[in-house]
Amino acid sequence: MLMTMDRRQFIARVAASGAASFAAGAGLAEAVMDTTTVQSPLDAAAANREFAQHRIKRIEWRRFRDRFPRSIGPNSRGRPVGQGGGFIVCMVTTDRNVTGWCMAGGKPMDGSRFIGTRLGSLFDVRQGLGDEVPWWGDKTLHDLAATYRGTNT
Repeated sequence: MLMTMDRRQFIARVAASGAASFAAGAGLAEAVMDTTTVQSPLDAAAANREFAQHRIKRIEWRRFRDRFPRSIGPNSRGRPVGQGGGFIVCMVTTDRNVTGWCMAGGKPMDGSRFIGTRLGSLFDVRQGLGDEVPWWGDKTLHDLAATYRGTNT
């Protein structure tokens, strides 16, 4: 008999079986997980109602430096990488102190026009982001929604 499962079930079971194998190999028998437990599907309408209650309070851009333990030689373009570099992170915080962030692929941009905007008008669980959301808001708002849903399930 052929058993079918959707992608989410497949990933959950693979992750759970990998954790169970690791725990068993590490002698952590009590940490073995039940691989048949699958999270219930998200109620998109309820999630959108929850997101509509949040307003964007702050948008921050932070520059971070990373340091490698030794100098890295040339990459595929032929230029040495060196001792490390830097990257920029965009962070969005709501008035209920939920924060989402992501590494930004460009220069910091002014997001002041979004301060006070309801999260529900920028992000919909079924459709994703609205057209007015700039590139830096894509992963940042998805992370914010996932962070909020992860702490409130």
